[in-house]
Amino acid sequence: MKRIPRHFSLLNHKITVRVLSKSEWPAKYIDAVGVWDNNKNEILLLKQPRTLLRHTFWHEATHALLDMMGQSKLSTNEAFVDSLGGLLAQLMDSSEF
Repeated sequence: MKRIPRHFSLLNHKITVRVLSKSEWPAKYIDAVGVWDNNKNEILLLKQPRTLLRHTFWHEATHALLDMMGQSKLSTNEAFVDSLGGLLAQLMDSSEF
């Protein structure tokens, strides 16, 4: 998948994905390029070059997957999440149909 979805579902919950410009980016996330908000079922992504955007999407989607699985301990392990998110990005971007 080389495009970022606007919505997807996990455990029958609709997850919204929004790509925001720098001027729209919430000040409270100033040091982040992506955020998974499990209270709103929303992923926010700062607009960035395409390859970085896809990696960031998969990183945040990994947080969402782990949180939905009840694996909050793994979800807070940023190194694990970044590795798994990067692997998912590569799997999806290199898939041939």
